[in-house]
Amino acid sequence: MGLALLPWGWGVFASNSAQQARLVVQAPWLASASVALNTSAIYAGQALGATVGAAVIVHQDLTALPHFSLIGMMLALGLSALATRYARLHPLPRPV
Repeated sequence: MGLALLPWGWGVFASNSAQQARLVVQAPWLASASVALNTSAIYAGQALGATVGAAVIVHQDLTALPHFSLIGMMLALGLSALATRYARLHPLPRPV
């Protein structure tokens, strides 16, 4: 099991540094806030996923978990698409 989970863990948590670097490059004057909010969102997502996953296992069955996971992934992709669209329509102003 460890060999199966090791690449997954590397892939998931290795992207965090790249995401933070992208946020800093995009708006250096907002770096402290954007990195803090990004980290908070990651931990909130982990907590929400664990809570929903536990509730699904308790109230449904372990076999229902992939279906609920797919719903969560589709919601996350939709939110990401909306955020991308909003960022393109409302670029960040540069400080004077």
